[in-house]
Amino acid sequence: MGGGVINQTRWLPVIRPRLGDWLGGYIDRREILDGADRYVVAPELGDRAGVLGALVLAMDAAARK
Repeated sequence: MGGGVINQTRWLPVIRPRLGDWLGGYIDRREILDGADRYVVAPELGDRAGVLGALVLAMDAAARK
């Protein structure tokens, strides 16, 4: 997860236990729901995650042409 809100790591312990409810049964895998601390994390790229992700998507789209 990215963005300014998730960079405030105090929200991670609030978000992780609610993941199953928010998914509404869409993903019903114990290894994901019980291991939310491995999946719901602050971005390693910090505030640059969104911009760099968009750049990678643009480069990928250009390479397909």
